[in-house]
Amino acid sequence: MAAAGAVGGGRADIPITANLAAHYRADLGVTKDGDDYVSQWDDQSGNGRDLAEATNKPKWIDSGINSQNVIRFDGTNDNMQYTVSISQPFHFFIVALMDTWTNNDRLVDLEPGLNPSISQQGSSPQIKQQAGAAATNLVSPTLGAGFLLQSFFSGTSSFQALNNDAQSSGGNPNTMGMNTLGIGGQSNESGCSDGEFAEIALYTAEVTGGDLTTLKNYFNDEYALW
Repeated sequence: MAAAGAVGGGRADIPITANLAAHYRADLGVTKDGDDYVSQWDDQSGNGRDLAEATNKPKWIDSGINSQNVIRFDGTNDNMQYTVSISQPFHFFIVALMDTWTNNDRLVDLEPGLNPSISQQGSSPQIKQQAGAAATNLVSPTLGAGFLLQSFFSGTSSFQALNNDAQSSGGNPNTMGMNTLGIGGQSNESGCSDGEFAEIALYTAEVTGGDLTTLKNYFNDEYALW
């Protein structure tokens, strides 16, 4: 059992900071109690978008994906939220592991009560994008294995990509933006995903070219995802 308080890490900082809107690492800025239940997960971008949950708290685990720290969501009612208004485009990078799969359970919720989200699809492991329209750009992680998910929302060129794979595009989830950044499920505690999150970075522009390569290498060097 870890002591109550905040978790601090000693790793290198994220290498790409242009347009970085929010950044969460399970080895930094985690406020937890003596049983490792997390009440706040601090934004490392400098923008102060700290995720919080007072009641149905996820749990900090000291050895998860590639033996690194993770925040564990139980798939029942755990979630963490920050209220923020961000218009498309936005580009998510998420290092996670899903333990079970249920249609429409949400990894990321962007607007409570509607459907903008990054969610589980179907009975087999697929992740979909939605933002006011039908699911698009499916990718298929391996259940129980860590992965890097890229999810880029744009009204004209949305895509997803898994690990070091090519982008999965060919439709877009519409132009609806976010008014909440929710991790693990909706603020009404429905559609909660069962899994672990090690690191999340949100950019307000597409990361491309050499910056994209640098960023993917940063995640893979730390979590050995491919």
